[in-house]
Amino acid sequence: MTGTPNDPEFERSNCLLCGGSSPIAVGEHGQFNLPTHVVVCERCGFSYLDPRWSKERYAAFYVHQYDTLYRPEIAAQDDLRTRYAPVKQIIERLKERQLLREPERVLDLGSGMGHALIYLRENQWPNCRYEAIEPSSECIKHLRSNGIELVASDVYSNWEESREGRYDLIIMRHVLEHFHDPLLVLRKVRQVLAKDGLLYLAVPDAMHPTKPLHGHFFRGVHISYFTKYSLRSMCEAAGLAIESIHEGDQHARNEVFTFCRPGLVRDLVPDSSLAKVQLQVYRRMGRPDPLLATRRALARMARKLGVIQ
Repeated sequence: MTGTPNDPEFERSNCLLCGGSSPIAVGEHGQFNLPTHVVVCERCGFSYLDPRWSKERYAAFYVHQYDTLYRPEIAAQDDLRTRYAPVKQIIERLKERQLLREPERVLDLGSGMGHALIYLRENQWPNCRYEAIEPSSECIKHLRSNGIELVASDVYSNWEESREGRYDLIIMRHVLEHFHDPLLVLRKVRQVLAKDGLLYLAVPDAMHPTKPLHGHFFRGVHISYFTKYSLRSMCEAAGLAIESIHEGDQHARNEVFTFCRPGLVRDLVPDSSLAKVQLQVYRRMGRPDPLLATRRALARMARKLGVIQ
């Protein structure tokens, strides 16, 4: 699983933002030592995987392996301290910008276990209708057992065709970076968003990545690495108007999040200077950090000894 040209599980890709074909290689492995071929587009500065797993390989990974690695609450006891933290963060951000209003229908795209929707139903809007898109079989069972309607298990199916203008609020938290074709997904979202509907979208921030870069931030399941610039550009190319966009806040420092409404399609104007800036960030953040390594080693030891959980 190295991603060599002869490996049938991998495929090549042009830039997912501008279509450019001049990538600058950054790394080959990421978290859990999975093949993670991060490149930076020389034309617009967008980061993505090239080569990457095929769509079929990703589909199998999400059904059979993703939960074990990235959703430990499924493989082990759920941590009640963190289960609802992400949705509480979303609510606070909506309140802070005076965007919190009761919707009739909410769609959570990439909902996982559905914790966000369950919390909203039980604590915020009990009369709202909640729907989800999620590929994991275990998560789907949990969604259905909690009365959450499953719209689709495959985001690339034609689920949007019968739902035009249906949703008043769509949540996409740390999911856009997983898609083979994020622009296509955003166009589907634009189609099903109500005329005055709101999209909440959050992704990891490639301009402020977490350390260690190759052992944590770069991930084989993250096909795209967004910045404030590239997220805005992709949303506008999909016909989504940016109401506001932010590089982190007191709730989370290392993500870009935005609030979007239906708008007009805007063409991307590539800025080649962004490639140099992105590469500088990766080079700086990719240097060894002995202090961080020591802290992580001590934390692992403390967990083994039962000092911390």
